[in-house]
Amino acid sequence: MSRQIYMQNIMEHFKNPENYGALEVFDCSCELKNVSCGDVISVWLKMDGEVLSAIGFEGKGCAISQASMSILSEEVIGMKKEDILGISSDDVVDMIGVDVGPTRLKCALLGLSAVKKSLSELT
Repeated sequence: MSRQIYMQNIMEHFKNPENYGALEVFDCSCELKNVSCGDVISVWLKMDGEVLSAIGFEGKGCAISQASMSILSEEVIGMKKEDILGISSDDVVDMIGVDVGPTRLKCALLGLSAVKKSLSELT
């Protein structure tokens, strides 16, 4: 796909995010803020044993941070905890489909950091 198509995908996820909203029933949650730009992501995760069965998120910030969380949320449902914890920054960049500079990389990874932090607090 061309860069323009990927950017359209990011804008679509920013305007109409998947899995947006807090879960009423969840096993773990986390809120993280990117202090350098002010982006905020809150996540709520529902587990079925070791498998993520539902995710909800809310946030505010740039299109990259919010769209990345939306895209990530679609990818991780149905994955095992250990596989989610193994997702790398390169994996997220591949998911969103556009190269991001160092400043925007923090934005793109904010959601992944929140998900991993939330999962790490499960016993």
